[in-house]
Amino acid sequence: MAIDIGSSAVKVVKLERKEERLFLSRLGAVSLAPGAVHGGFVHDPEEVERALAELLPAGEEERKVVVALSGRAAMVRTVLLPAEEDFPVVDAIEAEAMQVLPYPLEEVRLSHLRIGQIEKRTERLDEYLMIAVRREPLDALLAFLKRVRCEPVIV
Repeated sequence: MAIDIGSSAVKVVKLERKEERLFLSRLGAVSLAPGAVHGGFVHDPEEVERALAELLPAGEEERKVVVALSGRAAMVRTVLLPAEEDFPVVDAIEAEAMQVLPYPLEEVRLSHLRIGQIEKRTERLDEYLMIAVRREPLDALLAFLKRVRCEPVIV
């Protein structure tokens, strides 16, 4: 189940598998009062809880969810690094993040994922997806999800 907590509405989509096929088992959106969510922060938890209560059945036990942070709270970009076995990938990703992030590295959770390899002129390069998320809005979102008994499996 995916939950999108936006500035104007909460949206939910759920896919289920039957045999070899996926089907849409839930789709919905509930508008939020102005200001309930702003800048990636839930300012009115009761309002967002109300919206979620309309979208999620009360008796549903399994509440594993996929959520995302948007806006200035998260930055995603690709980084090309030499495709060498002993190359210090983590150090290079951190160095790149320090150059492009508008806030200190201590204020973010930084992750990366190798997404492929390319040839550029005569050089082989590994392509990485660098994801930087500000800690404060992420921690606030995780605390809110815990409050409403949702377990984030992907953020």
